Amino acid sequence: MHDFKYDPDRKREIFNLIDQGEGEKLDFKFAVNDARKIAKTLSAFANTKGGTLLIGVKDSGRVSGIDPEEEAHMISSAAEVYSDPKIPLSLHCHDFEGKWVLEVQVPESSEKPHLVKNRDEKSLAFFRFEDHTIPANGVLLKLWSLKQNPKVQTQLSFTSAEKAALKFLEKEGPKSFSQIKKVHKGSLIQITEFLAQLLAWSIVEITWSTEGYKYLINENPVKKTRD
Repeated sequence: MHDFKYDPDRKREIFNLIDQGEGEKLDFKFAVNDARKIAKTLSAFANTKGGTLLIGVKDSGRVSGIDPEEEAHMISSAAEVYSDPKIPLSLHCHDFEGKWVLEVQVPESSEKPHLVKNRDEKSLAFFRFEDHTIPANGVLLKLWSLKQNPKVQTQLSFTSAEKAALKFLEKEGPKSFSQIKKVHKGSLIQITEFLAQLLAWSIVEITWSTEGYKYLINENPVKKTRD
């Protein structure tokens, strides 16, 4: 038996979440049939800004209901068996006129990246962008590594190649890794580290579409003091 949290006063909040629709920090599932697959969503939430998974809710927002014990077992397997490191989460149960909805809350993790073990034994990390769960690329993996081991910077300094790449982004707008590489002309490792550091400093932002990841200058950078 799982130790669910029951909070009848939170039902109105759940209705409000459903009305918002799916997004970066919210996902609906009719039911969970594959623990390994749902681990990707948990990984994406933990690796990004955290999020809430509502199980027993259709994509349309209609409450369909589930067996909370069965779904909780699948979620626990996803978080503990198929994720490395394990993903911390909390489970809340809500009764909507006899239809149960399982609310899974996943906080943003301080142990990024959380990897998901695939059937081919290859582990992948996932990232959440809008309402999409997508495999993280090398730049994001490097970014998370930098945040785990931050370097002290007294001032920002760039090589001529890096300045050219920054000017290219300022002038041309969102560009892919390969497009930036043509201007920077550095190695794969050099450009990966360069873009990851720019993300860490909030100089650039990362975006995603069906064409893949792209990078753009952050119009509202967070000013940080480096001492």
